[in-house]
Amino acid sequence: MRLVMIKTISFILVALAFETHGSDVTTCAEEDVRFVRKQHVENRLSAEKVVEEKFMENSVNVSSHCLIKTELMMDGLSFMLYKGRDGKESYIRVYNDFDGTSKLYGPFI
Repeated sequence: MRLVMIKTISFILVALAFETHGSDVTTCAEEDVRFVRKQHVENRLSAEKVVEEKFMENSVNVSSHCLIKTELMMDGLSFMLYKGRDGKESYIRVYNDFDGTSKLYGPFI
């Protein structure tokens, strides 16, 4: 239980570390939801696309981010979509609500 709590707090701190210039985490627009689901269904969230946290924090200027959490599926997965300032790159964080782990995937162009 303690490990899950530590992982959850770590996830929150990493999410807060991204430079967002005051943008709040919101529910993703339908277009963004379709994009993330497509990446997930087509297995594009694979080991080759895993990004190290330090790379993301130091090299990507995030202009916005939004949360996708489907209560109907009950699969324990949440998705956070980060969009770069240039509008070309985006990153997807998959958060496992059951064990508190998360992985960051990208860039998706």
